[in-house]
Amino acid sequence: MTQIQQQTNEKKPILRLIYDYVFRSIFSDPNDTDIVKHFIASVIDIPVDEFEVVDVVNPNLIKEHETDKSIILDARILTKSGHSIDIEVQRATHDSFINRTIYYNSKNLVAQMSAGDKYGALCRSISIIIIDFEIFADENYRHRFMYYDFASQIMLSDITELNFLELPKLPKSADGTTLYDWLSLFKAEREDEMDAIAEKDPIFKKTVTKVRYMSASETERYIAEAEEKQRDREQSLYDTGLRIGREEAAKAKEETVKAQADAAKAQAESTKLDNELADAKEKETQTIINLLKSGIGEELIAESMNLPLAEIRKLKQDSLK
Repeated sequence: MTQIQQQTNEKKPILRLIYDYVFRSIFSDPNDTDIVKHFIASVIDIPVDEFEVVDVVNPNLIKEHETDKSIILDARILTKSGHSIDIEVQRATHDSFINRTIYYNSKNLVAQMSAGDKYGALCRSISIIIIDFEIFADENYRHRFMYYDFASQIMLSDITELNFLELPKLPKSADGTTLYDWLSLFKAEREDEMDAIAEKDPIFKKTVTKVRYMSASETERYIAEAEEKQRDREQSLYDTGLRIGREEAAKAKEETVKAQADAAKAQAESTKLDNELADAKEKETQTIINLLKSGIGEELIAESMNLPLAEIRKLKQDSLK
């Protein structure tokens, strides 16, 4: 067997569920909503009958104006009552990640309204973000945000809800929740890890089967890996730009501190020179007054000290006051 044939026959690693293309293919399939419904139910508290009718809709939110930002979600679902649920996977962070998430959630809310609609008809806008990095300082892997008054502990509204699920914080020991199993599946990098989770529930088995099928397909694998490589390149460019920006900011700060120090030094030297000139002038004035008192003529003093005669006479008048 040639080396090329051996490489061709080698089993390639299974694709990860957190890959954008893999996730979209499985969770945005309008012909098979069992998986996405099962996952959503593990994250949010919503009545079971809401899932009797689930529409997997276009993840591209339509722009109302040309100046509006385009929004493309990984998966967007509408429940029986019209609640909007968007699900995203993020493998890398950026400076405006939180603000971007809030904007997307708000846009989902605004997209429900048309001219003449009643505000009371607004349905919930719920965001579920699965992230492969940490953004909060505590140890909890799940955070849920809504309109809430912390002082009086009163919930204003659940019209918007943001759920952040941090994969790196997932503990090694299971906590007995379905959400834990789902996130373990998202975090899994090896086929045996996925198989262990697949045994826990038929939906998990169905999900892993789909991932395995995509991994075996050369076309599906190519698309998934190409997207990840592009994402890695973009992240690398972002990290490089961030590093350069920080280096330039540090250099600018260092130059500013040096310029301020130089300015302070120059000011100190200028003040010292002003004081020395003032002392010299005072000594010169006292010398002239002493010469006048000793009876030396004004013209002679002016000539010897190279000063205007008028200045000598003014000093004489001032000394007599």
